[in-house]
Amino acid sequence: MVRLVIGPFPALERELAAALKRLRAPGRDLLAPAAVLAPSRRLLAHLQRAVAKDHGLALANVSFETFQSFARRLLIEEGVPAARFAEVPAIEERIVERALDRLPAGHPLVGLAGTPGLLGSLLATIRDLDEARVTADALDDPALAEEIRGGGGLEVIRPLLAALEAERARLGLLNRAGIIAQATETAPRSRWLAAHVGLFHYGAYDLTQHQVDWLAALGAAADTTVFFPGVGDREGRLHATYRFAEPTLAEIRRKAGEERWLPAGDAAGWLGDSRQIEAGEPEEEFELIAEEIRSLVTGDLWKPSEITVVARSLGEVIGPVASAFARAGVPWETPASTVLPSLPAGRGLMALARALAGDGDS
Repeated sequence: MVRLVIGPFPALERELAAALKRLRAPGRDLLAPAAVLAPSRRLLAHLQRAVAKDHGLALANVSFETFQSFARRLLIEEGVPAARFAEVPAIEERIVERALDRLPAGHPLVGLAGTPGLLGSLLATIRDLDEARVTADALDDPALAEEIRGGGGLEVIRPLLAALEAERARLGLLNRAGIIAQATETAPRSRWLAAHVGLFHYGAYDLTQHQVDWLAALGAAADTTVFFPGVGDREGRLHATYRFAEPTLAEIRRKAGEERWLPAGDAAGWLGDSRQIEAGEPEEEFELIAEEIRSLVTGDLWKPSEITVVARSLGEVIGPVASAFARAGVPWETPASTVLPSLPAGRGLMALARALAGDGDS
C-alpha cells in the first residue's frame, strides 16, 4: 500500500526518522531491509547524516537510493545484467554516435557529427525525451497537430530517435526510462522487494507519469510511504508557493490508500506573504528575479544575506543568470561561495543559489 504524508521539509524529516525508528523497535527484525528513496544523491546524503546524527538511529540494512538507482538495483537483484544499462555517459555518447551513422546522407545532423558540443546538446535533448517517454513513433503520430509534430525541430530529431531505438534494441540496452519501465513491470513479482519492511519516497514533488507508476508498483510489492513536501492553505489544498507540484500530488493521490497532512508550524509564517510571478521565457524570469531582489534591498531594506534564491539547477543557465544579476547590480554567490568575477563583490553577497533536488543520478 502507498501512504501519503504531506508537510514542510523539517516535519517530513522528523516523520521519516520516526518511521525508521518504529521499524527497529524491540521485538522486530532489526536487520530486515528498508530503503529511503530521494530524487538526488545530495538530498540522500543529507538524510543519511540527519537520521544517524540528529535522530540517533542505527541504519543497519537501510539503503539510501535515488529513484533511478533503486530501479537498477531491483533489476540486478532479479537477474538483469548491469551491462544492459545504457546510462553511463561514455556509453550514451557512443550509442548516439552510432545512431548518427545510421541517418540518411542528407539529414541535417549528419554534417554536424564531430562538432564540439554537438553530443552534449543531443544527449540533453534525448534524455529529456526519454524521461517523457517520447518515441520516434509518437512524434510521427498522425493524430498530433501539425504544429506540434513540427515544433521545436522535432521533425529533425525523429529519425535520430528511430536510429537510436534501433541501436539500443540491437545491443539489448535499456535507457533511463526503459529501466524504470522494466522495474515497474518486475516489482510485483520480486521476492527481493517483498522482503523489505518499508520503502520511503522522500521529496517526491516533481515526478513524470512513468515514475508515479513505478512508485505505485513499489506500493503493491512492499509497504511504501511517500513524504511529499508542501504546506496546505485554508481550503486544504497546496499553498500557492507549492502550486507547481499539484499535478504530481494529484497523480500520487490516485495511487495512495492513506493521506495525512502535517502541521505547517513555522513554515506558515514565511508562506503567508508569498506571491507568484510568471514569465514567458527563462531569460525574462532571471530579469524579474534580479529586479525583485533589487527592490527588496532598496525599498524594503532587506539585507542581501537575508535573501535566498532556490533553483533546481544552474548548470546550463549560469551565463544568462549572471548577466541578469549584473545588469540589476545585484551581487551574489553560488553554493560553493564562489563569486562570479564579472559581478561586484559587495558587502553582503546575494542570492545563495541552491540546487537541492536537481543533481541527477550517477
